[in-house]
Amino acid sequence: MKQPKKLTRQLKEAVTVYGLNADNWMLLKDGDTYVKIIHKASGKTRIIDKFVRMKKGSR
Repeated sequence: MKQPKKLTRQLKEAVTVYGLNADNWMLLKDGDTYVKIIHKASGKTRIIDKFVRMKKGSR
């Protein structure tokens, strides 16, 4: 397995849209439209869309 990398600002925004805490996740594999992230403590992996954005006015 490759060494996980820190998330960029754009990826941190995408992770928070999914309701996850960006401080607990690292980048495992970067694809064209999807990225694979891994949880720092538990080692669980998730695949998320890296171009998803929050809608204006919603938090």
